[in-house]
This record gives sequence, structure tokens and C-alpha cells, in this order.
Amino acid sequence: MNFIVSKDIEHGVIAKLLKLGIDEPDNFILENSIEKVKLYIINKSNQKQVPENLKYVWIERAIGDYLVFMLRIGKLEIDALDFGRIAKEISEGDTKVAYDNTKTSGDKFEVYTTYLQTYNEDEIKRYRRLVW
Repeated sequence: MNFIVSKDIEHGVIAKLLKLGIDEPDNFILENSIEKVKLYIINKSNQKQVPENLKYVWIERAIGDYLVFMLRIGKLEIDALDFGRIAKEISEGDTKVAYDNTKTSGDKFEVYTTYLQTYNEDEIKRYRRLVW
């Protein structure tokens, strides 16, 4: 089984944060979020390191942890983040997409971070090792 290193994860997290509009992430908090998620995955799976196939789980969860922590300490402006539009209804046939414009940035942020922080729990369980 192959394992990954934290630097690969850090690059992945920074790239996704840039897409959200966060140009200069706080390195100390970012490293803590990455390490926290790493320990969570290791403890849940009973592995000594994070398996390579859990790379994207690690990245997504680290982003969620980082965003929530930055909001709680008051260093994150939700309105400045780009969440795009949320599809409310998608019809096939002549392909019609209706967007939900009633959601505020705060609502979108909460839904997005909840999704990120719980991303692919079942995937982690697939790598669980029995411990005696």
C-alpha cells in the first residue's frame, strides 16, 4: 500500500483555496488543519500513515477545517468567497436548469463546509485495519 506526504496535501489544499478566492492562506492554521485531519484519518483507519487513495479525502476535509476555523476567529469574509450558483432544479428533455437565488453566502458556506468536513467517511472505513 502506498502512502502520501503532507506536502502533497498542502499543495492540493492551497490550490483549492485559491479557486475559492483565498489568495494568502494563514500557513500556521493551514498546517494545523492538515495535521488534524491526518491524525483523524490515521486514528479512524488504524493505519500508521494515510493511504494514498485517501488523498482527496484528506484535502477536502483539511479545507473544511481551515475555512471553519478561519471564520470562527474572524479572519474570513464569507461574502468574498466564490461559491458560484446552486442548482435548484435540473430537467432533462430540453435541458433546463433553475438556480436557487434565495441562499445567502452564509447558507452556502455552511452547506459547503459541512460537506467538506464529513467528506467520504465511508472511504476511510474501507482502509480500516483491525487492531488487537
